[in-house]
Amino acid sequence: MRVVEEQAIKKKVAEFWDLAPCGSFASHVQPGELEFFVEVERYREANQSFVRHLVDFRRFAGLGMLEVGCGLGTDLLCAASLGANTVGMDLSLRSAGLARRHFQLKRMPGDFLRADAERLPYKDGSFDVVYSFGVLHHTTDTQAAINECRRVLKPGGTLVLMLYNRTSWYVHVEPYLVSLKRLMLRQPTLVGGMDKTEVIRRHDGAGNPLGKAYSPSEIKEMLSGFERTKLAIRHPRVVNGGRVATAYGRLMEWSGITSRWGFWIIAQSVKPTQTAVT
Repeated sequence: MRVVEEQAIKKKVAEFWDLAPCGSFASHVQPGELEFFVEVERYREANQSFVRHLVDFRRFAGLGMLEVGCGLGTDLLCAASLGANTVGMDLSLRSAGLARRHFQLKRMPGDFLRADAERLPYKDGSFDVVYSFGVLHHTTDTQAAINECRRVLKPGGTLVLMLYNRTSWYVHVEPYLVSLKRLMLRQPTLVGGMDKTEVIRRHDGAGNPLGKAYSPSEIKEMLSGFERTKLAIRHPRVVNGGRVATAYGRLMEWSGITSRWGFWIIAQSVKPTQTAVT
């Protein structure tokens, strides 16, 4: 992809998240107000309670932590409140500004800026931890962004990464269930409803300009520059979706589908302390 085309896509991505910062749909309060952030945090805990158990932000206390794609700063604030020294960056200027406001309201220290994940404005080995949750599948060159995360990590540093799962139930089976439901309710079918690339793109909103997904084996390959990589597959829980949707979500959890074919792959890797000799 040519540089001009990449920049045009990134501009659209930034504009999309400027209009709808990640998680902002969970509150009807004016963005930037304290109650707005409280409601977003409450939704995140209900929808994705497994994140804090899998990641355990307590182990980052006293460490320098960069979040690539900080959104509203919800996860970063959790890490900061447990003692991490935090920096947040986002391609969306509005998101970075709201994250800064979030920290100010909670009286927590933290630095924020707008930056491109594929060109991080930091020196090699600047951070002990790089955290990027549900972000790098929205940039044009995901591998380049992962390489940048590795570059700014100190040797022995930790990368926590979430990318969408191309082999998930959500991508391969659920579109048929949704189409069947719309047919039974005599609702018009979605354009490209069965197109897997469209299913992935639409996950973050119909206007989302770029969304990709990867298989577990592809993610392991993309993280080949790291060691001790561990993958966990999960799926966000249905919240405020009605009785039928809630029951369906619980059934998926009970059956084990969400931990085998969920839509989220959470990877945790370590940057080697020594460069491999070739």
